[in-house]
Amino acid sequence: MTICRRSLIRLFATAAVGLAFAAIFAVRIARAEVVGAVEHLPTECQVSSLVAGIDGDVWFSCFHEGPSPDRGGRPMIGRIAPDGQVREFPAPAHLGIGGMVAGPDGNMWVTLSGGAYPPARSRPSAIARVTPNGEMTLFKAGLRKGSVPGGIVAGADGDLWFTDTAYQQEPEVGRITPEGTIAEFPTGVKEPLGLSGLAAAPDGNVWFTEGFTLPHGDHEPGALIGRLTPEGALSSFGASPAALGAPIVGPDGNVWFVGDTGKVTIDRVTPSGEISQFDSPTLGVPSHLVAGTDGNVWFTAHQSIGRITPSGEITSFTDCMDYRQFFSETTSIVAAPGGDLWFTSVTSRMLPSMGEPPTIGRVTPSGEITLFKAGVRSQPNSIVAGPDGRIYFTGGGEEIERITPPSAPVNTFIFGPGRATAKGAANLTVEVPGPGRFELRPLALLLPGKRTARLSGTPVVRAAAATCGPTSLRFGLRGAARTKVRHGQAVKLKVKATYTPTGGSPNSQVETVLLRKPKHRR
Repeated sequence: MTICRRSLIRLFATAAVGLAFAAIFAVRIARAEVVGAVEHLPTECQVSSLVAGIDGDVWFSCFHEGPSPDRGGRPMIGRIAPDGQVREFPAPAHLGIGGMVAGPDGNMWVTLSGGAYPPARSRPSAIARVTPNGEMTLFKAGLRKGSVPGGIVAGADGDLWFTDTAYQQEPEVGRITPEGTIAEFPTGVKEPLGLSGLAAAPDGNVWFTEGFTLPHGDHEPGALIGRLTPEGALSSFGASPAALGAPIVGPDGNVWFVGDTGKVTIDRVTPSGEISQFDSPTLGVPSHLVAGTDGNVWFTAHQSIGRITPSGEITSFTDCMDYRQFFSETTSIVAAPGGDLWFTSVTSRMLPSMGEPPTIGRVTPSGEITLFKAGVRSQPNSIVAGPDGRIYFTGGGEEIERITPPSAPVNTFIFGPGRATAKGAANLTVEVPGPGRFELRPLALLLPGKRTARLSGTPVVRAAAATCGPTSLRFGLRGAARTKVRHGQAVKLKVKATYTPTGGSPNSQVETVLLRKPKHRR
């Protein structure tokens, strides 16, 4: 009995020690977790746009390239599940995808265009209903000849509404029922391509904006915004030259849009048609509006994010948006269920001297901005808040990227340009998402033929980041690395980098950095 007790005591003691080590290991793992990582979900086609479905999935439109008639050179509709599983369904090969929306009937609805060519050259367009399993039904009866359906929205009446800009004809707004019955209504817009978008109001009416008007002698100023009842009765309001972008329904029940009356304003129109204009000369040109969950309307404006209250008070937020190129700008914005908003930025060009990393950003209702650059591979041009709480975006490549909104300080980072002088002084830039500490440990010099040379005696470099954006790391090169710089050669180093955000956990990565010798100016 005594032996059994001793064995049990030893067993429990060993188990306790093991649990203690396991707890320490678990803490280390938790501290090493990457906060703000981007996932990459491959597809088999070039993704162009994303739409949140009501089935918990995210849907997308894409295009297969190649000579194969069944796998290449044709449009596709795709669906991605929260677990990352991707399915693609072929669309008619001769039609282009114009818009897509989740319908109240549980299906996806897609506009398919035969092209904006003269009717004799165009293919018949259609409106498609796509079930969650990808079964597609086309509806064409009711579309006029030469029809080019574009944007589509779900109406409060249970029907779907879409724009139709037929060749050399007055643009119309169409309605299709869940059963596939199509009717089209005139808009009174004089320009053939003059519609910029639709918004479905809670009272069942549909609003549209006039995108532009061409200057010519017999032109009569048209309405800036129009309203259609569910029966197709038209009312027009305003007499401004144009609206920039599609209208949205704000949290206050009014319709908001960007107007151009010689100066760009943010306009609000009540359900009865009363228009108010709000001007903010301190902001860039607003380009995209979205209804926030905080009761305000948010928008992008060049290198800033703007917020306008229901009464018209405008605030601009620019923290962390340290774009180095003037033509870099925010482009689209979406509201996430948690209250934050996410946006995309156009930040890169083809020339290396003009390049900046592709970026997505998050802004809280109070205006705090966090930029995410690490792991973003291509320039995001479409972004959507998924039903699963994650943010999905795409840059037109053969993949969809997504990010889980982090609840802790973000610890991802990227390296920027690096320079080294002939005397061996190196300056390396690292971009961090917020204040924190950074540590760089040079490990080896990379040589031709996949050879390496260990760097002995090179000190660890430490730097403190007071805010988001670029942080400079300065250190001296020694040995073979310094010799290469003296001969005017670029230096590739393998380094171990650790970033610890203030109040967050550290993230360590082994990276390869490039140091170039500065060019002499004549």
